[in-house]
Amino acid sequence: MSGPHCGPQRIFIVDDDAGARTRLRAKLAQEPDCAVLGEASDGRAAGALIRAMEADVVFLDREMPDLSGFQGLQHVGAEALPFLIFCSAYEQYAVQAFEAYALDYRLEPFDASRLHSAQARARGTTSRASPTSHGSKPTATTRSCTR
Repeated sequence: MSGPHCGPQRIFIVDDDAGARTRLRAKLAQEPDCAVLGEASDGRAAGALIRAMEADVVFLDREMPDLSGFQGLQHVGAEALPFLIFCSAYEQYAVQAFEAYALDYRLEPFDASRLHSAQARARGTTSRASPTSHGSKPTATTRSCTR
């Protein structure tokens, strides 16, 4: 991330299911202060685009062709890693998501109130742990908006 961002929360959606991306984009359109920057349908494209677009929050599917959501994150780099909200139909990946410093994990299908809850957490969070190598302590990254 290049630094604090003031304004609408910049969102990026990563899911191999076009219908899921469309539904999530429609739900996010109902959220205040959100701007969907773009979408990716696989982990490889997601890694490069997340870095380039400097998203604040990424809604990330776990299971995708080519690279999984987790594998795609390895191409982002800890310094550019945004807040992560994993979206999956599979609950067994929740622990792995939180080990990857996810802010939230939403089981699909989820309704607008669940989405609002995840967005509120992202808006209200001022710091996150940055992923480090296995066995190292995470460091805090502070996010604030100053005008």
